Amino acid sequence: MPKKPNLEELNPLLQHVAVEILSLTLATVGKKKWKAAYLDERSGEDESRIAKFRVELPNGNLMSGDITREINKLVRTIWAMRPEQRPEKWYGMKLTLQPDGQCKTEFNYDPEYINDPTFFDFDE
Repeated sequence: MPKKPNLEELNPLLQHVAVEILSLTLATVGKKKWKAAYLDERSGEDESRIAKFRVELPNGNLMSGDITREINKLVRTIWAMRPEQRPEKWYGMKLTLQPDGQCKTEFNYDPEYINDPTFFDFDE
């Protein structure tokens, strides 16, 4: 069995995703001001995954963009680093980026997290 990467290996990948999200955000909003951008990825027990990218504008409206191949590739690599056993195994990862460059990554440990019927809802 291959050695699982540690957090020292995970952090540079998350930073690379943040850079890619910034590029995607700027391509999505053009010259509009934005409040936050996020990538939300979720998995079920069966390893099926769903993902979305959203940009929140100052008025609260959301914009959507297509997740790039580079982001997908990075996320697949990150997903492969997940612990294999509960309670450490995560089923959701949300990376939020602010216009000032601050970035926050949140993990969700609930295997039912993927079953949100409003996951793809938004006003554009």
